[in-house]
Amino acid sequence: MTDSSGSTGDKSNFFHNILLEILYHVYFNFKKGYKEQRKMVREVERIIITGATGHLGSHLLRELYKSGRKKLILLILPQEAHRISEIKMLYPDVHCVIGDLCNQKSLENLFRGMKDFSVIHGASLVDIGDERENMLYRINVEGTRKLLELAKRYSARRFLYISSVHAIPSKPNALIHEVHSFSPESVEGAYAKTKAIASQLVQDAHREGMDTVIVHPSGIVGPEDPCRGHMTELIEGILSRKISAIVEGGYDFVDVRDVAKGVVLALDYGLSGETYLLARKRVSIRDMVKMIEETTKKKYHLTVIPKWFILAVLPLVNLYYKWTKRKPLFTKYSLHTLWDGVRYSHEKAARELSFKTRNFSETVFDTVQYLLYKKIKE
Repeated sequence: MTDSSGSTGDKSNFFHNILLEILYHVYFNFKKGYKEQRKMVREVERIIITGATGHLGSHLLRELYKSGRKKLILLILPQEAHRISEIKMLYPDVHCVIGDLCNQKSLENLFRGMKDFSVIHGASLVDIGDERENMLYRINVEGTRKLLELAKRYSARRFLYISSVHAIPSKPNALIHEVHSFSPESVEGAYAKTKAIASQLVQDAHREGMDTVIVHPSGIVGPEDPCRGHMTELIEGILSRKISAIVEGGYDFVDVRDVAKGVVLALDYGLSGETYLLARKRVSIRDMVKMIEETTKKKYHLTVIPKWFILAVLPLVNLYYKWTKRKPLFTKYSLHTLWDGVRYSHEKAARELSFKTRNFSETVFDTVQYLLYKKIKE
């Protein structure tokens, strides 16, 4: 009597391997064909961009130009019109339209005559307080709504929305993944609520037939920040020794240059209706200070303020910032994000978009070097 179980198992493995090989070649050829198709589209496609003068937007312009996109139409705020000559010097083929998200007529001018185009909507008001709730809603929600309506009317190929990780509900010390529906009731803070509402508007547009993709960057840090965001101000304050104390805690920080590349990857290869977290890993404020010290070869001897003391004096600190009309480095909302221990997974973006991030010490090094060089030039 012979045992046929071995030969049956061998046949099963053989057919299993053949099936895997076929599936691999189908996927490989599909991906190759899709990339070639997107390459052809890049040569003729125009891209409307909002937020191009911001920290992420300026790096995004560079990435788009590097990828062969030169037919770029930028929405420039009236108060930033003086930067158009600088932009045209770097990117001579771009077209600039002066306007803002709250002005319907200027948005009509932005879209007029557009064909074979996509939209990257990156403009938003970022505010870690709750005092400007109405303005946050007008810019972040109503501005997005207006853009979506025009993108639909003019048949945009794709609408890519740059949201935020704050639009996604979180729990203390949790590892957060992508979601496909958003609710302002499930997040904290006026900024987060407006980004959640706007993200849901984009998802609703997809359900109505529009090709949309959403990316959610975490805490953006990096060189060449024309807007001097909160993290740039913090690093600058430490370098100049104007900041002598820090708080305990940390956040998921990601390099602005990696996020810019991630946005381009999502534009090219993101699946319609999908959302992607563009994050890296949680870094403590203490560790970031150590990276600054390693870069400058200096010690800053910063006092770490205990949590109980911050909570006790926070109302007085808020009054001080209101009285001096200075932008606060910390608020109740920002402290919550520093203390909640939340981490964000970029596994999906890495898998589907080939999104990669650099070591955060490189980000800090480049940011410090840029700020020191800028100070010398001034």
